[in-house]
Amino acid sequence: MKIQKVTFPAGGILGRFALHKITSPYFTGHCSAWFDAKGKLQDCEWIRRDGVHRRIPIGTPMYRYLESLGPIWKGEAK
Repeated sequence: MKIQKVTFPAGGILGRFALHKITSPYFTGHCSAWFDAKGKLQDCEWIRRDGVHRRIPIGTPMYRYLESLGPIWKGEAK
């Protein structure tokens, strides 16, 4: 599954973006994460395999992994 990037140029702050369908060998299911224009993580959620959505606590390994994606993806095309 490939990560999907969505940008929010209209009606919002230019440059903000979200990443969806983020997977990793370190967790099951997938995550979504929202970033500001500088690539700083603003919010995130974990969608388990059973479809239940959970917030990801700040400072956990999963949260730090998502934080690391912001600077990488901020300049990438949609």
